[in-house]
Amino acid sequence: MKIRLNREGDKVYEYNVLFETIYQTLENLFVVELSDEDLIIAMGDSGSPILTLDGRIAGVVSYGIYGNKKQILARSIEDVLSQTMNNRNTKLYSPNK
Repeated sequence: MKIRLNREGDKVYEYNVLFETIYQTLENLFVVELSDEDLIIAMGDSGSPILTLDGRIAGVVSYGIYGNKKQILARSIEDVLSQTMNNRNTKLYSPNK
C-alpha cells in the first residue's frame, strides 16, 4: 500500500506502507507500519490518502504517534464515509431563524 502526501507546493509524493501489523483501537483506528525510512508523518498530513496497489483509497492518515517514527494511526475509508454521511446536517442554514 502507499501513502500520498503533499509536501511542497503542488508536488505529491508516494511512500510505501505495510499493513502486516494492523490492529484496531477503540476509536476504529488502525496502526500502520511505515516501511519507507524517509517518511515522517507531520502536522498537516492528516487526511492524506492511503491507497491499495491498484490505486483505490483504503483509508486516510489520522495521527502520527509522538516519539514513534515507524507507525501511524489511520482510519478506514468505510469509517470515514459512514461518519461523514451519518453526521451530515441535512437542514439548510438560515440566519433568520
